[in-house]
Amino acid sequence: MNEDKVLKALICQATLGKTGAELREANKEIMERLASWGYETETAISTLPHVPLKSLGSYLEILANYDMVYFVHGWDKSRVCRIMFYVCGEYGIETAEEKEPPKVA
Repeated sequence: MNEDKVLKALICQATLGKTGAELREANKEIMERLASWGYETETAISTLPHVPLKSLGSYLEILANYDMVYFVHGWDKSRVCRIMFYVCGEYGIETAEEKEPPKVA
């Protein structure tokens, strides 16, 4: 294994009804957690047009660039997230799941 390799993690979550700003704010803590695990992180906050099959193809292409995907609580309500979870399993991409919703201060 190349020890100089930067590990990359993607945050995957259901986004229906949320703005990009709301999602970025909610992901700050997750990004800090993933950084403490040694991952450089990005979120799957899409600027892609919502054309289901075209979007799915684009997400799968993006997924190929990551070593791990962190699935935020509620991910299983999103068809794209469920497919991405399946693909991770089939292609050996590491996953982590948030089991409980984040606590609101």
